[in-house]
Amino acid sequence: MNIKWLWVLGILLVMNLIMVAGLMLKKDNKEIGGIRPEQPLLHEVLGLDQDQMIQFEELKNHHQAMMRENNDKINQLREQIFSKLDNHLNSQEIDSLSRAIGTLVAEQTRLTHSHLQDIGDLCKEDQKEKFESFLKEAINGDRGPGPENRLVAPQGQRPPRPGNGPPPPRN
Repeated sequence: MNIKWLWVLGILLVMNLIMVAGLMLKKDNKEIGGIRPEQPLLHEVLGLDQDQMIQFEELKNHHQAMMRENNDKINQLREQIFSKLDNHLNSQEIDSLSRAIGTLVAEQTRLTHSHLQDIGDLCKEDQKEKFESFLKEAINGDRGPGPENRLVAPQGQRPPRPGNGPPPPRN
């Protein structure tokens, strides 16, 4: 019986060694085990000079403070909704709180857009193309080939529906 367990243990050990070696020898720098490879930071890609870095840091700190404040408000509203599960909020209260959350999420989008415009304005002409390229990559990401893996569909096209096909027919 001990020999049987030694064989099982030996096979598992060999399988683990093969897996570890495969991960270590993996040539491309793709995501491994849920960990994304380090991506260059925006200021590194743009090659900002010292004056630009000072302005960039100010913009970044202001944006982060605004987003943090906005997230705090969203979390407070969510707490109001979910802390009262026992009290059964009526649908009007839930709708009102949900609309308020939606307004704050829309504000986050406006804040981010404004922040990115400010960074674009900070860029010199030779940096603007790098900035646009960085943004496109950030939006679309490296999600593999095919339009189904893009966050933004090519112009004039809608992204495919998630799932395994068209919706089921209605009765």
